[in-house]
Amino acid sequence: MSTVHQYFGGGLALALALAAVACSSAEKKSESKTEDTLRQKEMPTLARRCGKEANDEGLRVVRFDVNGDGRPDVWKYFKTAMDKGSGKEKEFLARKELDLNFDGRVDVWRVYNEAGDITKEEFDLDFDCKVDWITHYEGGKIVKKEGDLGFGGVVNVWMFFKNGKLIRKEKSSKNNGKVDVWEFYDNGKLERTERDVDGDGKPDMWERPKEAPAPVAPKG
Repeated sequence: MSTVHQYFGGGLALALALAAVACSSAEKKSESKTEDTLRQKEMPTLARRCGKEANDEGLRVVRFDVNGDGRPDVWKYFKTAMDKGSGKEKEFLARKELDLNFDGRVDVWRVYNEAGDITKEEFDLDFDCKVDWITHYEGGKIVKKEGDLGFGGVVNVWMFFKNGKLIRKEKSSKNNGKVDVWEFYDNGKLERTERDVDGDGKPDMWERPKEAPAPVAPKG
């Protein structure tokens, strides 16, 4: 749990800050996806990309050395496609890769559509060349996050958003990819928790958070 706290606390914040410095990303529109399509049991393995460029599509690559050590830290992959508006070919950013800890290996993958909108962002949080966390975008807002907090290769947390706000969180407490805990939120505040105790995939227990005591005004 300390490792999870490290990456989802200060570690991830630092990684995101470095990514922002290296290259800012547009988070606008993307193709709509259903929750069933988004839910994944196993995290994709991108070890084949580790330590070398993945350019099987023959895209044009632009490399950046952010820290000046002579090795690229940011890769931008450009693709040529037909512009529906003008009827002419145009080049657009299809993918961006980032090396956050400057070890020569990719840690963040960002995918864009032809309109230049980010559609998906993948993170290798423990720097083992495997994706641990995925963020999905739609209409300029985050619609889904899913991750492997146990770093075992299986998703155990799913977070669903509406209008950019968290509305539901699902967990696999046994780390087997099966949801057995559901948390429901309203305006970012936890409203209730449901649990599957007998493993049939349906909630058996319901809990509501205890209300915090009202603050007492100081006397005098």
